[in-house]
Amino acid sequence: MSVLPNDYDSDPGRFLSNEKYAHDGVHPHVAARFAAAGARTVLDVGGGNGRLARLLPGLGLRCLLIDLSPAMLDLAPRPSVRADGTRLPVVSSSVDAVAALFTLYREFLTQDARTASASRRPGRRWPAPSPCAA
Repeated sequence: MSVLPNDYDSDPGRFLSNEKYAHDGVHPHVAARFAAAGARTVLDVGGGNGRLARLLPGLGLRCLLIDLSPAMLDLAPRPSVRADGTRLPVVSSSVDAVAALFTLYREFLTQDARTASASRRPGRRWPAPSPCAA
């Protein structure tokens, strides 16, 4: 078994190819749940080109997207910051919700997930769907 290298910068088209075809993604459901829960500010960890971040303003939510890939950040809505899940560019308890959609298997270890969780305001949500989520 081999592992695909991170190629978001050298071949962003491979990552974006899944958006060529209509499918029921998780992003609209997560955005709706955040809005229903009363979130105002969302941290999108590993947000890529901004699938979730683009949905949130229409629901009255603000979003800070972070990602490691300069190529994905060029496509992402603002504000966006180059960072990873191990060194979040936010103060503890400064956001209402943290999304880490399809990134846990790539970015986080257990300690890093705790760091992301600590960024949320107490009692707020953190959905993290991933095929290999810990």
